[in-house]
Amino acid sequence: MEENTGLNKKEFIEQVIADNVSSNGHLNEKNILDEDITDIEYTTSDEDITDVEYRPSDEQVITDEDNKDMVEKSDVFDEKKQMTDVIKSLKDLFRFVSALKDLRADKIDSLERLEKLIKAVPSSNNLAIDMDREVSKAKEFIELAKTVRAQSFKRHEAEYIKSLQAENRPVREYSNGWRTGRLMIKVRPGLSKIKILYNEQTLINWTSVKSKEDFVDLENRANLMLDSHLIPEEDMIEVFFDAFKEAKNHLSGKGNSSLVPVIDFYREVRIALIRSLLANKGLTARIDKYHKFPLWAFLYNLDIYRSLGSKVPDNKRLGLQTGSMQEASQNKGLVVNGLNPCDEYKVMCYVIPVKRGSGK
Repeated sequence: MEENTGLNKKEFIEQVIADNVSSNGHLNEKNILDEDITDIEYTTSDEDITDVEYRPSDEQVITDEDNKDMVEKSDVFDEKKQMTDVIKSLKDLFRFVSALKDLRADKIDSLERLEKLIKAVPSSNNLAIDMDREVSKAKEFIELAKTVRAQSFKRHEAEYIKSLQAENRPVREYSNGWRTGRLMIKVRPGLSKIKILYNEQTLINWTSVKSKEDFVDLENRANLMLDSHLIPEEDMIEVFFDAFKEAKNHLSGKGNSSLVPVIDFYREVRIALIRSLLANKGLTARIDKYHKFPLWAFLYNLDIYRSLGSKVPDNKRLGLQTGSMQEASQNKGLVVNGLNPCDEYKVMCYVIPVKRGSGK
């Protein structure tokens, strides 16, 4: 049985390098049976991580003096191999637990198998010591892997942003990512993942990136999603006005009926799109195009509508109005202003009719 090495983080990193690089600079190989290893990618659920900028701990902060050393270490660090070793050690430690899955009372040899399994269970003291050791090793590996990933990710991220700036494309930095054109790109450097949104609504969920080209591909995919859900200009004007009238009818007699909650307006827009399609194409027309009309698609079209300006007839022009702080905190509003990264996001709660010269 291995003894607890008690290495600190710096000593652990140096040990990782020493264990995996021979004197001639090549990675050492270990004979590990395929059936003993599950080849998986380390992932973390959204519930485990908040959308904040990656900030390494004091012990992880890399100065200019340490940067070269870190690059050298990242070049020799084999994440997949190290993860394989960690997983194998944990599986070996809990092998008796896995055996319980195949143990059934209706089998003729169940008693013998149960006896054999119980004999294989380590003593509570030994199990606790081994568990602490393996869990500690796993945590050290995760921290090192995330640090190395973050360094690689930031290089690719910098290349991507530099390429956008070289093309004179609008880019705006945020604490947890970037606004590039119509898109918000949130980043998790420690996991080498990005998430792409429009007006705070997810277009592409957390996805691994391993190069600048991955950034570009995901950006193109997200932009294609927006473009494919764009309502033709003339249809948009009619659909929005139709939706507003229907929403007002539902609110008739319920306070100020000229204020239509933006959530209600979204629902009516979805209905109006299908109604318009059936009116133009006939009752037998397929409604696949608008069967699914995500919130991000609605918000994109809403921003486009607001950019039309005088193209919208005066008698059909609609505007947006903010709500109270309480209404905004109760998620009764939606984020707008996503077309240009220079514009600040705003939360709007109501759709209203706009009179000539009102400027809304």
